[in-house]
Amino acid sequence: MFLQGVQVVCSVFLIVGLGMLLAHLKWLDKAAMDLLSRLVVQVGLPCMTVAQLFSQYDQRALLGALPYLGMAFLSVGLMYALAFAAQALLRVPTPKRGVFRCLFAFGNTIFIGLPITTALFGEAALPPTLMYYLANTTLFWTLGVSGVQVDGGAPRAGFRLAALRRVLTMPLITFTACTALILAGFSLPKLLLDTARYVGNMVTPLSLFFIGAILHRMLREGLVWQRGYAGLLAARFLLSPLLMMTIGAALGGLPTLWRSAFLLQAGMPAQSSTAIVAHNYGGDEEYATGGITLTTLLSACVIPLFAALAASLG
Repeated sequence: MFLQGVQVVCSVFLIVGLGMLLAHLKWLDKAAMDLLSRLVVQVGLPCMTVAQLFSQYDQRALLGALPYLGMAFLSVGLMYALAFAAQALLRVPTPKRGVFRCLFAFGNTIFIGLPITTALFGEAALPPTLMYYLANTTLFWTLGVSGVQVDGGAPRAGFRLAALRRVLTMPLITFTACTALILAGFSLPKLLLDTARYVGNMVTPLSLFFIGAILHRMLREGLVWQRGYAGLLAARFLLSPLLMMTIGAALGGLPTLWRSAFLLQAGMPAQSSTAIVAHNYGGDEEYATGGITLTTLLSACVIPLFAALAASLG
C-alpha cells in the first residue's frame, strides 16, 4: 500500500513539475492560469460532479451519505477554533493572525486534494471529496475571510454578501442541484452522463498544471521563514488528519472509502486562496504566500504517507 501511495503521488507531482516547466517557458502566464482555474472550477468539476453523482447514487444511497457532511464541518470548524489557541501559543503577530488561522485550518481540497484522492481511489471518491470541499470552502469564505478582514483593518460593511457570492461557487451549486434532483427521483440519459464524464476528465491534469504554475511563481519570488510557520506545518500534516481520524472513530459509521478520502483531504497543504484574500482585505500577503509555499512543497514528502495510510484503511 505504501508503494502504491508513493507511485500515485509521484505521478501527481510529476504533472505538477510539468506545470512548473510550462510556467518557466511562459506558456502558463497569468491569462493562461486564469483560464485553467476557470476551466477546472466552472466547467470541469461541475461536469465531473454530475457524472459521478448520477451514476453512483440513488435516493437511498444519497440520504445515507448526507450526514457525513456534518463530520467534515466539525473537523474543519474545530481546526479553526484550535487556530486561536495556536496563534497565542506561538505568539503570532496580530496583523498576521487572520492569515495564520486560514493557513492553519483550511486545506487545498480542489487543486491538490481532488486529483490525489481520485488518482488513488478513482472517481468513486468524488462525493466525499466534495463533502469535505463544501465544509472547507464555506467556513473559509465566512469565518476565515472575516478574520483576515479584521486584521487588515478593512470595514465589515458589505462582507456578508461578498462572502455569500464566494461560497456559492459553481461546484457547490452543481452539487446542491444534483442532490436535489436525485432526491426527487430524477435521472439523466446516458448521452448527458457520458458528455459530463468526458469533460470532467480534464479536471485532474489541468488542476495540477495550475498548482505547478503557482509553485513556480512562489519559488521565483523567494521565501522567508516567519514566526508561526512551524505550527502551520504541524497543523496541516499532523493535527488536522489526526483530528479527522478521531472524529470518524468517535462518531462511527463512516464507510471505508469516505474515511480514507476524508483523511487525505484533512492532510492537504494550506488553502491557496489565502494569498488572494490577504491581498484583497489588507492582510499580510507575504506571510500567506510563504505558508502556502512551505506546506505545498512539504506535501510532496508527506502526502505519500497519508496516501499509504488511507489506502491501508481500504
